[in-house]
Amino acid sequence: MSEKDVAQVILRRPVYTQPGRRPQPVGTKITVSSYEAAMFIARGIAVAAGSPDADRIRTIAPVATDGVRPVDPDEVAASMPPAPPLKEEKPAA
Repeated sequence: MSEKDVAQVILRRPVYTQPGRRPQPVGTKITVSSYEAAMFIARGIAVAAGSPDADRIRTIAPVATDGVRPVDPDEVAASMPPAPPLKEEKPAA
């Protein structure tokens, strides 16, 4: 992919990027195709890196049940199960 075809986004939610792996935590900067970046941004899954919203990502991080101690986003993602294996698509009949 050329440089024009990719974009960097910062995740607002944990996102599975590979089968069998735990999700990327909130605040992770990932490089995806421009099309995928637009979809993530439109659905509120991520914000564009370098945008004014990127500075506010940590404000949406999860909080402990006591409402005081902040929770490390890596701990939240680590508590999520690995992604299931991908299934083969069946050809349309």
